[in-house]
Amino acid sequence: MSSKSSYSKTVKRTTVQETELVPVRSNIFYGLETKKVDEKKKSSERNIAIVPNILFYDSYTKAMIDFSDYKNNKEKSNIKDFFDLITPGFNFTITNGTWKNVSVDKLTFDLSGTYKLVKIVDSIVFVEIVSVNKVTETITRYDKESFLELPIFELPTVISKTKKEIKSYLINSLGKTTKSSFSYMGIYAGDYLQIQNNDKKFKIISIEEDTEGKEVITVEGEVGVSSNIGTPILVTLFQENYNKIDTNKFNNEVLGTTTVSIDFSSFCLDNTTELQAKLRENTLKKTTTEFTANVFCSPVVSITSQQFFNRTREIANTQSVIAQLTESTAQFTTLSTRAALNKLYSI
Repeated sequence: MSSKSSYSKTVKRTTVQETELVPVRSNIFYGLETKKVDEKKKSSERNIAIVPNILFYDSYTKAMIDFSDYKNNKEKSNIKDFFDLITPGFNFTITNGTWKNVSVDKLTFDLSGTYKLVKIVDSIVFVEIVSVNKVTETITRYDKESFLELPIFELPTVISKTKKEIKSYLINSLGKTTKSSFSYMGIYAGDYLQIQNNDKKFKIISIEEDTEGKEVITVEGEVGVSSNIGTPILVTLFQENYNKIDTNKFNNEVLGTTTVSIDFSSFCLDNTTELQAKLRENTLKKTTTEFTANVFCSPVVSITSQQFFNRTREIANTQSVIAQLTESTAQFTTLSTRAALNKLYSI
């Protein structure tokens, strides 16, 4: 009689540890209001009228619709809101797409048609071509200046967001030039804020200034609706501590500037402490920071918090591209070497 040995399989479980959030600054606000971002209004706006540059490639099976032109700055938020309503793989349409440039062709073309969304990277929309009215293989880039009408981008009414992201506004009515401001706390996109009488920490999405000079902070989650004009409200700023540094080793009282150096570029951040500077160095991998107490940034090198966030994202994208190019170059060099050796030994 044979017997079978039993065994137990050990399953290794990987635990994902949350990054530690360090409270770094607190401030009293006397002009704070909170509002929920009105996503319902945005979801009803299923079309936008704006002129991009369009580049077709892969034998007109794909295209890049480029909204990143600096002249589109005022409309960029509308572009993001519009494409947030559609999931990659779904279609949208372009109408009023007539285009003519007599310097390259005497004919009039029509880029109206149906396009399938693939992805969006830095205001460039990557699409696959479902149908397009009239183009020519002799032209691949259709410049925005040559459109005869204002192109309209439309979504089918059946498309809706599968996941509704709740966002809120924190509005400082006193503006950023006062000590009772977010700017004075040295906040940046990606940091977290905690508001008095609320245990939750809200991640900062963007930092802007409206036409009246009020600070408008957009955060993830629902803060609620309130108006605390004239009432003191405590707000605490948290930063991520990726490398678990000993925060007690760094001064968190004296304000100054932080110079951030990434590769061959550097820029300056105002209203920071030594601790904030060190935490930013850890957050921005492969960077160095230098804190200087009791000084302000020069206007030439000083950047806004949103520019800081965009700059770090651009640098991360650039580093990724460089890595890909380096890998491709190595592969090409290897292939070239093999070809040369084959040719040598075949003689």
